Amino acid sequence: MSTTPSDKPSSTINIKHAVPFVLDLDQMNYYIWRELFESHCIGYGLDDHLKPKPAQSDKDKTTTDSWLHVDSIVKSWMYGTLSISLPNMIFQKKATTYDVWDSLEKVFRDNKASKVIQLDRELCNISLGNSSITDYCNKIKNIADRLEHMDAKVSESNLVAYMIYGLSSKFRYIAINMRHMDPPLPFWDARSILICEEEQMVQDEKRDAYLIHSDHSSSPAALTVTPRNNFNHNNNGGNRRGFRGGRSGRRGGRGGRRYGGRSVHGGGQYNSGQQRQGGGGAWAYGWFQVHHPSNGSPQNGLLPS
Repeated sequence: MSTTPSDKPSSTINIKHAVPFVLDLDQMNYYIWRELFESHCIGYGLDDHLKPKPAQSDKDKTTTDSWLHVDSIVKSWMYGTLSISLPNMIFQKKATTYDVWDSLEKVFRDNKASKVIQLDRELCNISLGNSSITDYCNKIKNIADRLEHMDAKVSESNLVAYMIYGLSSKFRYIAINMRHMDPPLPFWDARSILICEEEQMVQDEKRDAYLIHSDHSSSPAALTVTPRNNFNHNNNGGNRRGFRGGRSGRRGGRGGRRYGGRSVHGGGQYNSGQQRQGGGGAWAYGWFQVHHPSNGSPQNGLLPS
């Protein structure tokens, strides 16, 4: 294209707004970087600088200088989106934008066949692990896109199959249903179903945790105190407060008749309905469980007022 001073691109354009990340070998993000950078150049009408330099006669020096000026600006955009290691790998003295563009393509598309095999194996063995469904599906889609750019497109049915087979056991029921759907689900529909299932699992876990916490916080706890004395006196008989007179070791006392029970051998026992107080027992305020010394079976009762 012919470039005039009125439509020259400004060197102050911030390329980070159009390409918000750097091209990095470790990230393997060449194809999305290429798409964004190429779209930016097309928007400014400068995509011809991503092609070989057109042949121009030496007499048309003004046109050549103007083209080189614009080409330098586009090349500076490109260098501004590269990681630190890449310029050292592709540097050429007096290289045009196309020279840099072509070198980057060779770096990232080198050993294409071996990379296709590697990515295909990674896709077949992919698993959810501890990732979220969103991250898991994004990873699958990223691998599939890279394979497509290498002319090894994965069919959508195979993509959904890889997604299902990599799920963890907690998704086994929904996975069975999805596996037998005919026709197979599209990738994005399958992703939406799994995200909804994951959200429901999170809600169920929160509800169960709340119910368990409520059960523990509302469980009754009896306040118990240990009596100061043992209520077992060999010399002066049973519980003096519960019995009037008489030595329990000899005649059982009259208190036994008064309280509807008996006193045996200084044990300090009394029987009022279903309650029986043994020597050294614990008192509980309110409703409590009483253990009979004879059979150990608990019964509910109220403490005498």
